[in-house]
Amino acid sequence: MNKILLLTPFKVGSSSLIQILRANGYKIIWLHEKNKFVRAFHKQHQKVVIRGHTNVKVELLKSLHFDLIITMIRCPTDMYMSGFFQNITTKEMPFYYGNEQKVLNAKVSDLKEHFLSFNWETFDEYSLNYNFEQIKAITNVNIWNEPFNKEKGFSYYKVNNNSNLLVLSLNALKNIHHIIYKQYKISLRHTNIVNNIGQVKWYAKVYKEFKKETTSEVEKQYNIEKVIDHFDILHKPLLITNGQSSNYDFNSALSIKKRRAYGKFLMDFNI
Repeated sequence: MNKILLLTPFKVGSSSLIQILRANGYKIIWLHEKNKFVRAFHKQHQKVVIRGHTNVKVELLKSLHFDLIITMIRCPTDMYMSGFFQNITTKEMPFYYGNEQKVLNAKVSDLKEHFLSFNWETFDEYSLNYNFEQIKAITNVNIWNEPFNKEKGFSYYKVNNNSNLLVLSLNALKNIHHIIYKQYKISLRHTNIVNNIGQVKWYAKVYKEFKKETTSEVEKQYNIEKVIDHFDILHKPLLITNGQSSNYDFNSALSIKKRRAYGKFLMDFNI
């Protein structure tokens, strides 16, 4: 497992995964670098991760060999809200609100109104559909048409004789060492990860109040039932027993409506 391609939307845990891979000797390069640099980097280093989000260079990537291609998934509405706050003070972003003090002094209702004024499905950076289209263009695997292991929170798909596609939920990231070992018999060194968690950032208090007031409304605004049904990733942490996923079948035990209610008690686990 030397050559890895990591293609993901924003706010799905990819930065934490990169920390793990870097700590295990992988060299990282962004896909937005010039093609000749990406090719040279891929050839020069034994353990490589090519990382990208949007503006995917399909023809370049199809010409390179990867032992493993990884994408990550998360409930879209969580991605939207998390991305909103992470970039709320970035002037280049269309949803820019103001400086930190303006955000902290704002009424939650005003932040909510500003957030809901944008169609977040049009931002490729936060789109599972866009990401899956790029993955399909490179691998010929249509993720929506493939079964997904909801209990474990990840699934491998064969791309060709020498390559696999791993679809990994944010909730299963904590088990990445076991997930990799089971497939490749490679032991990744355990690493202390500095998670990109909203609850420990400067906007933590207002972010928590914003999510409480906004989550149910934003779920009504966007059609996420397809994502919930296929991946079962609505605000729920993976159930863990001794480092492995529990045998408890969360998906069959709770209806979507009950899962949504249950998720309200678990939102503090979200990044």
